[in-house]
Amino acid sequence: MSRQLRSMNGVLTLNPNAGSMTDALLDELRALAEEHDLETFMAEGADALEARVVQAVGEGCPLVVAGGGDGTVHAVASALLTEATRQSAACPTLGVVPLGTGNDLARTLGLALVPTEALTQVLSGDTRALDVLAVDVGETRRYAVNVAAGGFAGLVDEQLDPDTKRRLGPLAYLTAGVAAVRELEGHDVSFEIDDLRITERVVNIVVANARTCGGGVLVAPAADPEDGLLDLVLVTEGSLLELAEVAASLRLGRVLSSSRVIHAVGRSVTLTGADGVLFNLDGELLDESPSRFTVCPRALPVRVGPGYKRERWTLPPD
Repeated sequence: MSRQLRSMNGVLTLNPNAGSMTDALLDELRALAEEHDLETFMAEGADALEARVVQAVGEGCPLVVAGGGDGTVHAVASALLTEATRQSAACPTLGVVPLGTGNDLARTLGLALVPTEALTQVLSGDTRALDVLAVDVGETRRYAVNVAAGGFAGLVDEQLDPDTKRRLGPLAYLTAGVAAVRELEGHDVSFEIDDLRITERVVNIVVANARTCGGGVLVAPAADPEDGLLDLVLVTEGSLLELAEVAASLRLGRVLSSSRVIHAVGRSVTLTGADGVLFNLDGELLDESPSRFTVCPRALPVRVGPGYKRERWTLPPD
């Protein structure tokens, strides 16, 4: 019988189906967890993972480490925030061990992309209180730590599947992007971001707490996950040549300088006319488009690595 979490340093949840997981790596992670008095929990399915996180909150667990891709990290973070709110309890600190394809939150947190190195950094790193996006989807409130994206980004996510990501790794996003271009269409959407109202025909919508999605693509280079603000980045409809320029600027970290991009910052965003726009939250595809995003300032304690930076964006040199 395992010891109660209250007598341990925390729990390491692992997705055994994550893209980079191997038997050898699993053994290494388990040994490192045991050395630091972490319980290892194999997350066989979303329900079991959520139940373990709920239990951890109830037991006053100090640290929950999510080992998996961005989907696993999203599931753990969302369960932590939802259950801590429900219980009026302190939210455990979140740690991240990147085992997926994109690993975007790990990049934002300045963690190594080698899983064992990342776990070592989590166990010894500083704790920062990060903002969180509260996302209203129908009658349900969801949470996102990294980025919510709709339109082209949602189409890319729809093209992805676990087998493709496992086979191709980061190249899966490129092949999915090529396929998504064939379905690209504009949507007339109105946005209220604090006191500012924007109505545009857009092909991509990003509401960001952090900077990257899709495996390190700088979709919101100005975002600071501790500033109490969210970044709205819109790509407006244009010719294929103009949109190709936007795609190139994304890769160069210069997307905010594109003539087809609108950037605004605020504490909340309300969407009108976004029905039918495919959205994902931290890479997880939604069945329904969100209606409102609200920032929850410094709501989630997170362990960061030595590469963590808060500096806002400046235009890279030509």
